Amino acid sequence: LSRAPCPGSSPSICPASRASTPPPPDRSRAEVIGRRQADETVRFLRAHVPGFEHCRLMGTGLSIGVRESRRIRGMHARELVTNTMFDDAVSMGGYPIDLHDPDGGSTTHYVSLREGSWYSIPYRSLVPRELGNLIVAGRCLSATQDALAAVRVTPVVMGFSQASGTAAALAVRADAVTDLRTLDTTALRTRLTADGVFLDAYRERRG
Repeated sequence: LSRAPCPGSSPSICPASRASTPPPPDRSRAEVIGRRQADETVRFLRAHVPGFEHCRLMGTGLSIGVRESRRIRGMHARELVTNTMFDDAVSMGGYPIDLHDPDGGSTTHYVSLREGSWYSIPYRSLVPRELGNLIVAGRCLSATQDALAAVRVTPVVMGFSQASGTAAALAVRADAVTDLRTLDTTALRTRLTADGVFLDAYRERRG
């Protein structure tokens, strides 16, 4: 609420709900918990925050948003804070590590990047070690928990998911490619660049 606009006619956005959700069958329970927390937040505001005595809930998210879930064991765990530029980079990201306590505590781990810097996401993080005919798109890529806390946000996910789709299309067109782990990443990077994808390597400025 410290960042909310002054009470009055303007809407205030309050990110107040958080639920730990183990297996998929518990998604329904998480939905119930989330709705209950939203109601509790409104009642708290009315009773304890000056200016919110007559506030009302205008809306919530359509469903519980999944911040973290199962991930593949890919061919690489990447480095973000050191701005590693991989030779098979297919996407770039600039969001910092932002790891939250799923049980409702405060932010447990936050690591900023160098100002004006970005990191690369390698193709090898999108293909599992054990399967040659599978490529992933979304938060199920190979990443440590800390790394996922950075690349989970929509703009970054969109970037490497575009790379996944493009790689799959290239593999289908090239009849000789039967194992996505051996896809020509140079050709993939060339195609992505031609499509307007930003793949410039980050170089630390000196002086």
